[in-house]
Amino acid sequence: MRRLYSYEGGALMGWLLDECRIRGFTLQALAAELGVTYGYLNQLRSGLREISQVGPRFAQRAARFLGVPTVVVKLMAGQLTMSDFIPPVSYTHLTLPTIC
Repeated sequence: MRRLYSYEGGALMGWLLDECRIRGFTLQALAAELGVTYGYLNQLRSGLREISQVGPRFAQRAARFLGVPTVVVKLMAGQLTMSDFIPPVSYTHLTLPTIC
């Protein structure tokens, strides 16, 4: 797991490339699965382009490729943080009405 987080293109790219290797895919085949060009994938891989800037379609395709919900891909790409799942303090004092 450590190798994924230390990957130059980020944890998500490390995971995608690891899965690519496990499946015996070429980088060209991975790019086709993700709906991007080989050149774009290479820029993400090298860190020339930020993985946090990928669009929703890329996130959806990456999620499908990895077999995880899209939100996991967005977390790994740095588009979301765990604090995005915590309600603002101003809402914590509210209670929901009881439904009979």
